[in-house]
Parts: sequence; C-alpha cells; structure tokens
Amino acid sequence: MALEWFEQGILEDNLSLTPAWCHSWVEFTKELKTHFGPANPVGLAEIKLQHLVMASNTKLSEYLVQFNTLASHVGWGEQVLCFQFYNGLPECLKDWLAMLGKPDSLCNLVLVTQQYDNLYWERQEECKLACQWDNKPMTYVNSQGPNTPNPPSTWTNDHVLGPDGKLKPEEQKHCKENNLCMMCGKLGHTMPACPAATRGRAVNLQEQLDMPNTVQEE
Repeated sequence: MALEWFEQGILEDNLSLTPAWCHSWVEFTKELKTHFGPANPVGLAEIKLQHLVMASNTKLSEYLVQFNTLASHVGWGEQVLCFQFYNGLPECLKDWLAMLGKPDSLCNLVLVTQQYDNLYWERQEECKLACQWDNKPMTYVNSQGPNTPNPPSTWTNDHVLGPDGKLKPEEQKHCKENNLCMMCGKLGHTMPACPAATRGRAVNLQEQLDMPNTVQEE
C-alpha cells in the first residue's frame, strides 16, 4: 500500500507537480510516518516494554537489544527502567541477583546481570560437553599396545558395562543397530565368530587339559 501511495509522485514527469517529499528526505519520512506509522509510537513502545520478557533459553544480549530499543522511545526515568529491566529477567538470573546482591543503578544492574548470564551459559556448555563425553562410543584399553592387531576383549568403560559385567541393554541395542561385535566392539563379525571369544575358549580348554587328574580310579 505504501508503494502505491508514493508511486504517483515518483512517476510524475512534471517537476512542478511533484510533492515536496520527492525533494526532501525529511518530508518523505514525515509523510511515511503520518500515513503508515503507528498512531501513538510512544504509547506502543511503552506497552511493548511493559510486556517484554527474557526467555530462559535465550542470552541476555538478545533481551538487551529489545530493551534498549524500546527504552529509547519512552521518557521513563532510570529507576522505572531499572525496575522494568529486572522484572523481565528469567527466574534463574533473579535468583543470582537475590543471593549476591542487586545494584541500584540501571548501568550496574546490566553489568552484573551480564556476568551472571555469561557464567550460566558457560556452565550449560560444560554440561553439554560432559553429556557428549558420557555418550561416546564404547572403547577398550589395549594392554598390549595401540598397534596390536588383536586387542583384549575386556571392556573398561563403566558406562557400557552393568554391575554384572555384561553389556547394558542400550549398548546391546547399539551394537545390533551398527553391526558391532558384543565381545570386542569391532565391526565385521558377530560375537560367536569373535577372535577374542575363540581365543578365550581355547585357553579354557587348554587349562582343563593341563589340570592333574584328581579322581583316583578304584
């Protein structure tokens, strides 16, 4: 609609008939605000500022941009702006301010809140990395060295094995979905055909053959 409003003046060839806003940026912006701007820009900014709330999953910088933009259009004093800034903060930041102290001035309140917000998101990043580390794929420790072709079959990751020494159900599912051996965790074979399992059965058989016969024949 705004384009249609200004189109006639822009396309006018006779300079004596062109409106004043065609030759002045100030007149153009005045014309634009008069016909297409809000009826009460200050009142609209006040309403938006009163209902401005920082979401708990966003950073303070996003809230500050909106707050400063709206605050520049209203004639509120510092104390009112300080109250409104605090009122729109999420509960987690209000708890920090309640425990460690809330400054009286708006400038100091913004600086302190920014520090708390940075600490909060730093902690969230630490938790995210910790979760990624806990959910890493199953690994084993090769006591014979990293380059030996046949690593041992004993899993050493406490997040993989249950109290009974067996793979947890979720790890068994992970192995099945990715065609991994449940004995050594390697790709390309199943547990019955695992070289580590074969070696273990051979060792057990040899130990039984080497045991002295304790049963005396009658």
